[in-house]
Amino acid sequence: MADKKISELTAATTLGVTDVFPVTQSGVTKKVSFEVIRDSFGTSFTEISSDAANISDLVVTNISWNLMTLAGTPQEVDTTDTVDLTTSITKCTNSLGVPYDLTLPAGTDGLIHVVFFQALQVSLLATGMNWTSITPTASTASVVLLYSGTSWYILSSNQVNIT
Repeated sequence: MADKKISELTAATTLGVTDVFPVTQSGVTKKVSFEVIRDSFGTSFTEISSDAANISDLVVTNISWNLMTLAGTPQEVDTTDTVDLTTSITKCTNSLGVPYDLTLPAGTDGLIHVVFFQALQVSLLATGMNWTSITPTASTASVVLLYSGTSWYILSSNQVNIT
């Protein structure tokens, strides 16, 4: 299975707690099991029965569904600023065409945040994390982040450079 893109892999029809997913940390692709992701939420996933082996056998509790559905008013940023973690989405524009930095502060365990880059010349900066910056390569770029422990983890990224 060497040298295959993720998009070329056969689709899974069920997910088990030991199944693995790709994650990028410090520009290196690593694997993480659903069990590790589940455990990072603490008591957010509770098994229905002791033999629950698949994700479909788990029930979700203690998760703010407005974060999962990304409800609320998105933060719109057009100049140097800090990500507002009280909303689920940050949209970066650049009407002035001047490069600027957007700082990502520490979050709380289980927090999910989405950043859409609707313009170039924007850098998302994180301090004390496993990566230091995310920059768009297209005006349709995006990144989905999960905060766990003391770090932001990249769950998904599209058209960005990660350093």
